[in-house]
Amino acid sequence: MTRHPTSAAAGRPGSAVPGGASAAGFSLVEILVVITLVGLLMGFVVLAVGRHAEAGREADCRARLEALNLMAESYADRTGGYPPCRLDDLGVEGGRAPNEGIEAFTAALRRRDYGGKRPDERWYGNGDGDRADGLAAVDGSDALLELVDPWDNPFVYVTHERYEQPGVVELSSGGGREVVDARVERNPLTGAWHRFDSFQLRSAGADGLLGTEDDLANFELPEPGAAPPRAPSGDGDGGR
Repeated sequence: MTRHPTSAAAGRPGSAVPGGASAAGFSLVEILVVITLVGLLMGFVVLAVGRHAEAGREADCRARLEALNLMAESYADRTGGYPPCRLDDLGVEGGRAPNEGIEAFTAALRRRDYGGKRPDERWYGNGDGDRADGLAAVDGSDALLELVDPWDNPFVYVTHERYEQPGVVELSSGGGREVVDARVERNPLTGAWHRFDSFQLRSAGADGLLGTEDDLANFELPEPGAAPPRAPSGDGDGGR
């Protein structure tokens, strides 16, 4: 019987095949393609999760605005007026400081002699570290707390008597912490202040900047860059 010589590698797993690929594995190019595809998929997943988380924070902010709006209305029913946006109206020294509007709002709802609903404690912050005597807080604390949005920036709170001088607020954005003028808005249809006989409550949104498209408020905000409406003629008190 005649025997024909054969290659020692013939028929072995992993032996070379035309094209330089492995019969039982992947070529280097195939492996790189798979790694690239996995990286792209992971990027899409991270992006989707980030968008979902941001949408959740926005929904949380809207819920906080609604809850605080109701608490302010309840406070007015009990006391005859909305929570003040000046600390001296509560007998607390240290007025005209950054965040004074929301600090006064918070202090009013935290007073020990107030029997209405109080905010969720998880919404409290003290980004500027303020403390003050005379708070008469229900827990005895002298911390001058703020109510903050889901991005840990204080809400902007201004009552209608103070729309012409809304004060300042300290916000944290990508550029660090900065003290800026608080913003109040007029109704573009009438020129009068939005919520002309009550108060405006506002969040700077995810970017921490007032006057941008992600701001949220207890009234309809104007489009960023829109021309400010003119105040009603002959209106000496800012449109009330």
